Amino acid sequence: MEIKAQITKKLQKYKADEIKTLYQLMLRVLSGNDDFRMVQNADTDDLRPVIEGETGEKIDFAMESIISGESLKLWQDIQAEEAEKVKLKKADRIERIASVMSDAALFEGFCLAFYGKDEMLAVLCDEYGCLEAYEALVQDTVYRKRRAYMRMLSDYVLAASHLYGVVALHDFELLLRYYEKNLDDFDGYAREEGSYKNTILFQPRYLGLCTLQQLIGNTVPEVLTTMDGLFLHPSFTEDFQKEQKEMVKAFAKNGGQNVGEKDFDQFFAAAGEKTSYRKLLRDTMDKPMYLPTKEEFLKYVNEDYHVISTAEKNLRNYLKGKYGKELETAAQAAGTTAEVYLEAFIAKLRDLGTDVGKGGAEPDPQAQIQFVLTTLRQIGAAFENIADAKEPLRYAMELSNAEHLWCNRGFSADGLAVRMAAEKKNPYVMTIGFRKNNPEHIQVAEFLNSLEREKAQYIVKAVLTYRTLEEKGEVPQTGGAVSYDYETIKSIVLQIMREQGADGKIPAVQPETASLSLEAEPKEQITEEDSLIGFDESAMQGIMASLSAFQNQN
Repeated sequence: MEIKAQITKKLQKYKADEIKTLYQLMLRVLSGNDDFRMVQNADTDDLRPVIEGETGEKIDFAMESIISGESLKLWQDIQAEEAEKVKLKKADRIERIASVMSDAALFEGFCLAFYGKDEMLAVLCDEYGCLEAYEALVQDTVYRKRRAYMRMLSDYVLAASHLYGVVALHDFELLLRYYEKNLDDFDGYAREEGSYKNTILFQPRYLGLCTLQQLIGNTVPEVLTTMDGLFLHPSFTEDFQKEQKEMVKAFAKNGGQNVGEKDFDQFFAAAGEKTSYRKLLRDTMDKPMYLPTKEEFLKYVNEDYHVISTAEKNLRNYLKGKYGKELETAAQAAGTTAEVYLEAFIAKLRDLGTDVGKGGAEPDPQAQIQFVLTTLRQIGAAFENIADAKEPLRYAMELSNAEHLWCNRGFSADGLAVRMAAEKKNPYVMTIGFRKNNPEHIQVAEFLNSLEREKAQYIVKAVLTYRTLEEKGEVPQTGGAVSYDYETIKSIVLQIMREQGADGKIPAVQPETASLSLEAEPKEQITEEDSLIGFDESAMQGIMASLSAFQNQN
């Protein structure tokens, strides 16, 4: 009662809108704890047999050891109020918050399901008036192990979404087990006495497809989770929402009644061509996953992280050495330093050379070439012919080939080539690279993918049939695709030169049209004078960033 009174006193100082926000946040986080939901639904939708079947581990404790009594009733009551859209007054919301945060089981359930870092959780608990309760909870070794497990999963799925764009649930589990070798250590996740003695979700003993989808889908809002088990980068939000609407529409045709697993399977089987993330998954499913060291992989938890490649260093050093004076002059005109100007150029080129965060769209090499030539001309480089542009373009292409891409399943073009070369050392293992701009390749790839595990046998029969026809002189002629090599680059550059000026010369670029844009897709022209303003400024993050994030979710 003392803790509840303390929380109530703190909450009464807030305005009604602030209390509403705090209440919605509490509800959103607490609803993500499927430990409690499984207890409530044990008689109607018991997932225990599914979990036991996937993991081979028996759930050998009573569900009441997770949550029971007044704690369970309170959780059920606030869920029911939300489902029925009951309008609550400020005093009612304060009472609900104080009751939850002063209940040992529910408070731990809230802290376990909170998606943000522990530092942010401490700040939030202080806002609720239960900082002392939180400080006492973090001393509990069981809580710390459960929380660390949840945060570990969150870090891995965030890194995977940033590195691959889309990752299937099964692949994610394999990836997790590849990096984490101690997931068979089940000790320390249960209590002998007290509240919330056992857990299903927040421990590795029951790690499987079902628990992973529930835990990540409900506690990691930065990652989109489809019902058929795909984890998506948030750049796919528009396509994801469209698919959700289509699913609701499809199931509503029969009144939403008797929707079963077969209905979901049919819907998702037909959804393969309708979203950019499913196309990306399809196009990359036969490529190996880029798996760097554990330390390197987890750096991708930070969405802004990128590998500073040797190619990037070489390009930077080349530009400094070759065009140092020109960079200084251009930077002064833009009101910045040569270093900032150069970094902006590198950042823009890197952005043009990556598909990360772009819905699966592959980089456009012509846009990269255009940008390099235009920018270098802008700072005073003189290109009379293709030979003059060869060296800077070579460095630029090397940078692009070093960028890690979603379409290469996290590999750079160079890295994937090395991996493919290594695989070819085994004559009975090979990777076929179909060209997505060739209709014939698309047709064949789609057909082979439909065969699933029968691909190899079909290819064997097809090749033998082809050889028979070849011997008879009856092989039909088909078109081919042009490879992307230096000659292709050369033709693109020449085309650009012809478009920009006569006699193959690149004309001088006027300041109002030749800007070094720092936006991937600028909405308006940026002049030479203002193109770099604000580039090196960092945005201040509020201590309640998590609260705002959940507000936006709702």
